[in-house]
Amino acid sequence: MDGFDLHFPLWNKEEGRATLTSDKHMASSSSSPAPLQTTMLLGSPSFPNAIAWSQDNLLAVATAHFVTILRPDMPHGPRGIIKISPIEPFLFGFVERKDLISGCLLPISLYRDDKPVVQSISWSPLGISLNSGCLLAVCTSEGHVKVYRPPFCDFCSEWIEVVNVSERLFEYLQCTEFQGTGTPLEFSKRNASDEIDSVAKPKKKSLKTVPENDMLPVISADQYATRSAVLSSIVVSWSPLLHDIHATVSLLAVGGKSGKISLWRFYAPDCYTIEGGKIPSAVKFVGFLEAHNSWVTTISWLSFSVNSSNPQILLVTGSSDGSVKVWLGDYHKLIKSTEVDQNVFILLKEDNLVRSWILRDRCLDEVPVHMPHNNNSSSASDDVYDSCLGAAVSPGNLVVATVHCFDVEKLNRMYEGRVLRAAIEYHWIGGLHVDICLNRPVPFYTEELSGLAEKDLTNWGSNIIWSLNQYQCLDRPLVLLDIILALLDFKVSMPRYVEHLLIKWISLSFPGFHTDLPNEKTLLQVSSSLSGVPSRMLHLLNIICRRVMLAQLDADEITRISSEVQNTKGECCSMDEQVTKWIAILGSSERELRERLVGFSFCASQTSKSRPGATPFQTGHWYPVGLAQMEQWIALNNDHVRGELKSIASEVTNEKRCSAVESCSYCSASVPFESPEFGLCQGKTSGSGSNDKRHKLSRCAVSMQVCPSIPLWFCVCCHRVAFRLAPDPLFRMSSSQFDSDFVTKSLSRAVSSKPLCPYCGILLQRRQPDFLVSPLPV
Repeated sequence: MDGFDLHFPLWNKEEGRATLTSDKHMASSSSSPAPLQTTMLLGSPSFPNAIAWSQDNLLAVATAHFVTILRPDMPHGPRGIIKISPIEPFLFGFVERKDLISGCLLPISLYRDDKPVVQSISWSPLGISLNSGCLLAVCTSEGHVKVYRPPFCDFCSEWIEVVNVSERLFEYLQCTEFQGTGTPLEFSKRNASDEIDSVAKPKKKSLKTVPENDMLPVISADQYATRSAVLSSIVVSWSPLLHDIHATVSLLAVGGKSGKISLWRFYAPDCYTIEGGKIPSAVKFVGFLEAHNSWVTTISWLSFSVNSSNPQILLVTGSSDGSVKVWLGDYHKLIKSTEVDQNVFILLKEDNLVRSWILRDRCLDEVPVHMPHNNNSSSASDDVYDSCLGAAVSPGNLVVATVHCFDVEKLNRMYEGRVLRAAIEYHWIGGLHVDICLNRPVPFYTEELSGLAEKDLTNWGSNIIWSLNQYQCLDRPLVLLDIILALLDFKVSMPRYVEHLLIKWISLSFPGFHTDLPNEKTLLQVSSSLSGVPSRMLHLLNIICRRVMLAQLDADEITRISSEVQNTKGECCSMDEQVTKWIAILGSSERELRERLVGFSFCASQTSKSRPGATPFQTGHWYPVGLAQMEQWIALNNDHVRGELKSIASEVTNEKRCSAVESCSYCSASVPFESPEFGLCQGKTSGSGSNDKRHKLSRCAVSMQVCPSIPLWFCVCCHRVAFRLAPDPLFRMSSSQFDSDFVTKSLSRAVSSKPLCPYCGILLQRRQPDFLVSPLPV
């Protein structure tokens, strides 16, 4: 294929749907940020849809007999790898020799492939892995499916197998004696709902014992072909996270040659860890969905909700016979049911033409779709690309990554031709006009054109603000790398444009702000009007401040200058006025979040009195720790802390507080509370009466306690560490008002605290050495 056509939806709950169309001439124009560097690959993809972009900002590329995992911002950086090795076929019966040449068995008899390749890959949503990251499902050309997790505690580049889906399916079919393999939506209830706990194990043969030849039944050719088709997978696809009050799950759909889709329910862990795979991954086989009469070649999911009490989910399936079906799933039954029945999926539409549909309530309406004409002109002589085998969109909808195979005839056979097989190209699409509009559109600052088109800058401004507003959805992970890279590149040549754009985003998105105020007055209003701003918006503001407006400063410099600004009441002679202004905004925003965390902790401590049956650190429940340190922080910041928080803290009895005396983990000296960020021990007193070297110890970003010598959660944005996790309701607060009913309801629910930074809102992770790939959301 010489080109490619992309159609991917940009969903907006208030504005409806907008479709962006692109082709192979999508290269960056003069009004786009600097192009991202092309990433070279040592293997070439063998099947379409060979690239996938995860929610934690990792790219996976199916290249021949292995999967390459990398970061888009580091084309020459470390990479993860998943190796694909041949697997012994499953033994489920014998056929007569004369049947080997029958029509249904001839393709199986002639199949010879000792080097299987990757056929399909799919990322799970965030929160399913043990470290709250993403799992990767891999389907090979042999029809086997396995699920892998990142090696966050293994210190290796090869990803760790979590569960062999094909082996689990074969075990289930053996238990049911392959019953129901020919009947739509029919399978035995025996073992269908049994939970399968899977942990990382050393590689070994899939079956410990191979049945003796005389124990395997002799079956007909049709039976053998049917069983083989059920076990031969083609495509995998993860659903979005499905929530209810008791569980959070994601469904893995596996389509095969039989036309059926097997559904697997993966549960989010009860508690997250970075210390090793000690907690098993809970997986349940749900059952089969008879989707098509031929091979299932594509699967896609979409979760949506008209209102929070009635969420719904769509499943779209495509087959090799050209048919496409749209299914409406029952949200709650998919979470709780032990088998698939006729009431779980409802067929909405079936077609075999290229169409575009828009969903309204429970009905699908057709809308016109524009299909651009292919460019039949020959490619340039220096074009070394042979074909495009996949495209993926960045989480912020500003970048498209495409994977291309090289035409080896156009490469230098002595050098490039020996090692280069494919490459990933990145295309900026933020400057394209799409059919979206802001609730309150305003003109953007375009005086610093620098040769750039005003229309393109307006498109960039609208698309960046639209992308930032999508993160108001609390279930959407904060991954802003593409937005930040675009803003940083614009900041080099047009700093006033970037500042104007961000101030307009604040005035449009923050409650209580007005768009008609001058920029300076808007910034002054930010520091004094944050109490009514949702926590999610404060997290976005903190990320923008640190990674864009203060990108030239590291985390320690920001902490030092922020302390000076607070002590001098907003004035810091040693720094530029522009830097001081944004540091003051960052300090006010982080102090507001810290007050919410402290206030929630004290309220939770009071609420726990009315729950005598609750046990500290019970799985699924959050309990406050570090109350003594929080009280000391309030005393140190008495002039800046609101009276409401002081009143709440004063109501907590002494027995609820832990000891305020902390000791150094290196010399056992006492560590007084002087800062919520770090602590300095007193050091041991020598014979001369002087103190030895004082150790600088990190404090937990959640509890403010001195961190022990164990693996710690790390924030790649603010560089804070934590060994306790923040409560989930903190990230859902709409204001700083501490409602006792809100706290009581929040603590009564068994909701696992996700490892999120309380000040940036991004996913915390275990700090990795530089030679290993790790997610970078900002």
